[in-house]
Amino acid sequence: MARRVLISTAITSGAKLIIADEPTPGMHESVVQETLKSFKQMAKSGCAVLMITHDIDLAFSIADRVAVFCDGRVVSVEETENFVSHPELLKSAYSRALWHALPQNGFYVEKGKTYNGEISDSEETLKAINGKEAV
Repeated sequence: MARRVLISTAITSGAKLIIADEPTPGMHESVVQETLKSFKQMAKSGCAVLMITHDIDLAFSIADRVAVFCDGRVVSVEETENFVSHPELLKSAYSRALWHALPQNGFYVEKGKTYNGEISDSEETLKAINGKEAV
């Protein structure tokens, strides 16, 4: 309930910038969709909306661009459309590796695989991509 109150306050405040840090966990799907619709309307009316989320598919449904982080640093800023329909246009090897690891792309991360030679096949890199030990 607290999330809904904060989101409602943000929407009605007339703010020029909304920073939404993990705004939707625990919400019913209909409320999530209503919230995203409101964020999109705010952005269309000139408000900057920065949504921080681990739910990349949720980000794809609202964002024009997605900033990809690794170890707390921005690896690249990618056009959402490239993640959805044109993965070959993703700028960074890490973003391409992330795309391959998405459920809809088969969770595919191959030990020893490099993405155009841009990322190493080290255990550390694979762990960062997979979020667990490499297999």
